[in-house]
Amino acid sequence: MSAVSTIHHALPLLFVLLAPLALTVAGCASKLSLDGEMVQVGDPENIKSCRLIGNTRISLDSVRARILSDRAVAGSLENEARNFARRIGGDTVLPFSEIEEAGQVFRIYACRASAER
Repeated sequence: MSAVSTIHHALPLLFVLLAPLALTVAGCASKLSLDGEMVQVGDPENIKSCRLIGNTRISLDSVRARILSDRAVAGSLENEARNFARRIGGDTVLPFSEIEEAGQVFRIYACRASAER
């Protein structure tokens, strides 16, 4: 049996062995809640008329930080910030720091209420 044939036959087994790991890693990313979906990610230009509620530092545990890609860490931090913002009455989050040690500071704003005044 040639090396190419051996690899070709081993691929299904490799997939079966790696699929649970991939699903585990994917499941480690933070999910956006239904309430969190109502929170937007702002930028410095569109928060000028918003009311600042406060700052929060969102961190991921070391296990998730090690197994997630940088992009997945950033997405998880944003999702956690949006979920938290909604719980305290915010509707907009703005990243306020760079990601360091799987953590990031976000500013939380109430923008819709400010626009309605």
